Amino acid sequence: VASAAGKVEVTIGDGPYRFSVDSTQAEDLTPWVREKLVPVLEEWYPKIVEMLPGKDFEAPRSFAVVFDPKYTGVAATMGTNVVCNPDWYRKELKREALGSVVHELVHVVQQYGRRRVPGWLTEGVADYIRWYLYEPESKGCEIPPGAADRVRHDQSYRVSANFLNWVVTNQDKDLVRELNAALREGRYGPAFWEERTKKSLESLATEWKASLAAGGPQK
Repeated sequence: VASAAGKVEVTIGDGPYRFSVDSTQAEDLTPWVREKLVPVLEEWYPKIVEMLPGKDFEAPRSFAVVFDPKYTGVAATMGTNVVCNPDWYRKELKREALGSVVHELVHVVQQYGRRRVPGWLTEGVADYIRWYLYEPESKGCEIPPGAADRVRHDQSYRVSANFLNWVVTNQDKDLVRELNAALREGRYGPAFWEERTKKSLESLATEWKASLAAGGPQK
C-alpha cells in the first residue's frame, strides 16, 4: 500500500489488480477511506471479477475512486473511474456508504461499453450483487406484499435486484453470471429468459409479483 495525504494506492495481494482512492478534496473522509473503504475494495473487487466472467473477457486491472465536491449525484462510474459526492458520503458513513461503492465496483467489472443494454439490467445486476451478496443482512431490497401490484421487474435498482434474486432462487442459480455475459457480449434478447428458464420474461415477472403478494420469504 502506497499512500500520501488523502490518496491511497493499493495492489491487491500479489496482483494483478490495483486501485487508488483520492480523498484530497474531502480530507475529513480520509480516515474512513483507509480504515473501512480500502479493505472492502481489496476483498470485493476480485470477488466481483469472479462472479462476472465472460468468454475471452479480462476485467480491468486497475480502477480509481475519487471524492469530488463538484459532483452532485451520489456516485457514478465512467469506464474504470468512480466519482463520489463527499457530502452524501458524510451523511451515510454508517449506513449506505460502503454498499454504494460496491455497486459502482460492479459497473467497473460489467464493461458493457457502447452496447445497447437495458438500463434496468445494468443497475439490477449491480444492486443484486450489492444487496444480496455483499450486505444481505440489510434486507435493503425487500418489498412488502401490499406493494406487489405497484412494482415492475424492470423498475431498475433495488426492485429489479429483487426480481433477479427471485429468478436465481427459484429458476436458475447461474442466471446473473450468464445474464451479465450475454449483455457484455451483445447476445442478450427476449429469448435469453426462455433459454435459461423455459419461461418468458413476462411469465417470470407475473410469477414474481404473485410471490411478493403472497408474502413469501425474500432471501
